[in-house]
Amino acid sequence: RVRVRLLELTVPETATVHLNPGAVGFYRVRYEGVLLDRLLESLAGRSVTDRFTIASDYGSFIFSGHATWAEFARAIHALGPGDDLLVVDTVTRTLQTLAQVLTEGPTVLDEARRYVAERLASIGIRKRDGEPLGSAILRERLASARVRLDEGFARDLAELYGDWPHLDPDLRPAVAVARARTAGLAGWNELYRGLRAAPTEGDAIAFDRALAWSGEPDRVVATLDLIRAGAIPRGHVGTVVAQTAANPAGREVVWPWLERHLDEIAETFRGSGLFTQLVERLVPLIGLDHPREVRAFFDAHPYPEGTRGLRKGLERLAIYERLRARRAEVLGEVPGAEGGGF
Repeated sequence: RVRVRLLELTVPETATVHLNPGAVGFYRVRYEGVLLDRLLESLAGRSVTDRFTIASDYGSFIFSGHATWAEFARAIHALGPGDDLLVVDTVTRTLQTLAQVLTEGPTVLDEARRYVAERLASIGIRKRDGEPLGSAILRERLASARVRLDEGFARDLAELYGDWPHLDPDLRPAVAVARARTAGLAGWNELYRGLRAAPTEGDAIAFDRALAWSGEPDRVVATLDLIRAGAIPRGHVGTVVAQTAANPAGREVVWPWLERHLDEIAETFRGSGLFTQLVERLVPLIGLDHPREVRAFFDAHPYPEGTRGLRKGLERLAIYERLRARRAEVLGEVPGAEGGGF
């Protein structure tokens, strides 16, 4: 147990130092210089939990301002070609969030597309005999991430929609989103018909989430209007609203809709505890493009059941805003981009 602010350890000159082996401690470690070089050289051969700690720590450091994009990308490449759910899912989620925040230029989006495409190709788009149990979960998450990041892949995957009854259930959510993103009004209508006739809860979830990801802004609004019409199951409403906010096609239309109708959603969720969760998810997403409007709206509309979520959402929004403000430095586009605090 470390009880001092500074602790000096003597190690062999050629040692590889890795603190928190097995991820047993609730702390993060930033390595520099030769310590980082040696650790990354050996990272691919380390345990799943050790690789997870590095992926998680450096993902957090890029948001906190203690790592640059180059350091984070280097750590990703050092993880090696493994397909462990814990590691790959952590990196994928971080890349998706970074791609939402650092939207200018191709650097982040290109790396996100590369990573997700390589990992999905490694496990295969279709189920394999004898594959590890975690592969099905990972396939669903990677395919769902890739259709949101890569419109070309979405266009190809959308062709499978016609074979919906025979699709692997783990692939259906991604195929539905692919159809929504690339098939316009016709695709939206297909998915809405699918939602109305959905034979299972899993299919209903796939359809209503996909409707939120239409590539047409007017169809994104139409999806939100389905909530008011009672066509979206109450238990799915929060996820559908959050998905519309994450959809780039909804960037200019979701917030005006919410300004008019968030009171109704708050009433729908009253007493359930779900509204505060929705606010927490929404504020960082919509606030990036409408920072003044969002803050002013919630100042004027202090929803009692959304207080905790609003506080956490605003904290995350501030983190995203600081990261976006330092974009050039983080991505190494200006001299002296070596990390450090905000």
